[in-house]
Amino acid sequence: MLLVDKEFTTAIFSKGKTGTTSLAKQLEGSWHTSGEENITWINETEYPEDSVRPLPQEWALGECVNYHKCKPIFLIREPYERYISGLKEVIQDYLYPLYDDDLERVYQTEKLISNMNKLEKFLDRIYYLCEYYPNSEEVEKIGWPRAFGINDNYHLCNWLHIVEQYENARVVDIKDLDKFMLELNLTPIKENVSNPQAKYYIEQALKRTGAWTGVSKFIQKEQEIYKRLTA
Repeated sequence: MLLVDKEFTTAIFSKGKTGTTSLAKQLEGSWHTSGEENITWINETEYPEDSVRPLPQEWALGECVNYHKCKPIFLIREPYERYISGLKEVIQDYLYPLYDDDLERVYQTEKLISNMNKLEKFLDRIYYLCEYYPNSEEVEKIGWPRAFGINDNYHLCNWLHIVEQYENARVVDIKDLDKFMLELNLTPIKENVSNPQAKYYIEQALKRTGAWTGVSKFIQKEQEIYKRLTA
């Protein structure tokens, strides 16, 4: 997510399930906004010649801060909690094309998540199909000799290293999101909140898969940065 005011003075950045749906919705129209999608609202003459169109959010953030001199603000969440909530989004997306009706999609997603044995097999298969042997540089980053392509997904990827690239950044933990929204004269509202029971089932099923050790190592690297940013 990248939100930039029309005067290009402030850039708010986040990735994955960080409780920012209502924030982005309330800023639509008065700010430039982008959720998961890449950026289309920066002038094409400012794009790097070899960039992918539309513009990747990370590059757009750098452009806003370094060229337009925006103040960067990062909204972050405890990485393990974010990962579990993000995995629910991934499960929904895997099931999405199988059902035409939105209510049916929701029903089938909840039905799968509530069946621990089926959910474990479902997750085990997903991680198995995207498992690969990383190179030495990746092994150093994730701390484990196996990697999973699914962890590059918007909702699951490690991204807090981006925050540490900006010395003048402000960091807002989503535990303080309501206070931050009030600063912007917005109304704190919780939207798209994951069911706690569903998150519990996903967490338990994930821990029973063969991928759990590698996933936990992956999350641990992000948790180390999170501790530094919130110290």
